[in-house]
Order: sequence, then structure tokens, then C-alpha cells
Amino acid sequence: MSPNLGEAPLELKRLLNENNFAKCIWIIKDFTGLSNFRYAVEQILQDTGRVNLKDVITTLYRITGETRIDRIVIIIRRVFNVKTITQLFQRINSITRTRDPLQFLQSILDLTQKNSIEEAFRDIASLTQTKADVLTILESIQKESGHTDIIDFFRQLIRVTETRTIIHAWRVITKITRETDIFIIIRRFKIYTTVDIIIVFKTILRITKTTNLTTAINQMYTLFNVHGLFECFDIIHKYTRTGEFLHSLYKT
Repeated sequence: MSPNLGEAPLELKRLLNENNFAKCIWIIKDFTGLSNFRYAVEQILQDTGRVNLKDVITTLYRITGETRIDRIVIIIRRVFNVKTITQLFQRINSITRTRDPLQFLQSILDLTQKNSIEEAFRDIASLTQTKADVLTILESIQKESGHTDIIDFFRQLIRVTETRTIIHAWRVITKITRETDIFIIIRRFKIYTTVDIIIVFKTILRITKTTNLTTAINQMYTLFNVHGLFECFDIIHKYTRTGEFLHSLYKT
């Protein structure tokens, strides 16, 4: 659907599952928080990088599991602590490099293998005891981890643990670190190195010649006769006598 105001009202009513065209206009304005319908549609397209309103709306239906805009508004307000879809898109764009908020939301769905964004972001919130909205949590993980792409951060975490979802990867990480909060884990890593923790994990895999962290860390437990990733790090850091932690790993 084009942002042109001459677009057939029937198409918009069909898209929004409404019988009244005037209500459709009101829904779009309320959805974006903008008082002008044309500007509202143009803002949606600008924020999403799409050229078709139908593409945006149908994608939102798919990733929320809803078929009505008013229900989607309720969901985004509850999950993301924003008032409008415009605020949501702009918050996501401020975090990501791609400036494609719909793809970002779809990626979170894929990485959690959940059926709706409400379920998916509940998994994200469970990574920490921090009381904050999920977008703030994601932004903070990206900033503190040193990884420049939060989606890639989670993909890499799934890869090095040889699991299928963020939560399955997280179970591995909590088991080997004996910590249950992602920010505590990141801060404990910083005691040893300023390097992105994904790089540290990949280094461990290369050194141990393994393909997943569970197997790699078990080798380290056997070698150092301790249990716990940070306990292993303490021994490496103490006895290799070098200030650079990654070099210490290679010397083990």
C-alpha cells in the first residue's frame, strides 16, 4: 500500500480488519502518535525502510501473533514500555546498525524460536535480574559486552555452545560460569580482559580443539582440577604471569 491519500479505502479497511474507513485513519494516527494520517504512514515507512504499508502491517501481524492493530499496540506498550510503534521502531534503530526494526524483531523470534515477540522478549528479560525494559537490557548487553551487533552476539553464543536458541545457550553459560545474570558474567570477564567475550569463547574452542563450550570447559576442569570457568581463569591468570589474558590462554 502506498502512503498516497488517494489509496482505495477498501484496501486499508481490509488490511486493518476494520469496516469503517474513518476508524482506520484514527488507528494509524494513534498507532504512530502522529495527528496527520499521511505523515503517520510516511513515518512508518521511513522508520522501517519499507516502501509498502501492507508489508509493515502484515509483518507485525506475523511476529505478534495478532490480527488487529489495537491489540498490537497493547502488546508493544506492555513488552517494550513505549506508547507508539514509532517510538518502538526508533528505539530499535538507535540500537542496531541495520536500521531495520522489523528484521530485528524477526531475528529475535528466530533466535528464541518463539511464536510471538511477547514470548521471545520474555526470554531476553530472563537473562538478568536487572529491572529495566527489554530494549534497555539489549542495549546494555551490546554496550557492556563490547560486541557491536546484539543479534550477532546471540548468534555467536548459540554457535559456540552448539545449541539452538538463546535460552539453551544461556543454560550452558550459566552452568559453566556459575552465574545467572548476564551483566555479572560480563563484568567478571572484564576482570581478566577487555576483549569481547565471544572472542574469548572462540579462543577457548581453538585452544582445546573442540566445537562447543561444554566439551572445552570440561577439558579445562580436568587440566586444572577445578570446576567453574572463572576458577580456571584464575589459575591461568595467576600462573602464566602475563598481563594479557588471551596470551595467557595460548600459553596454557
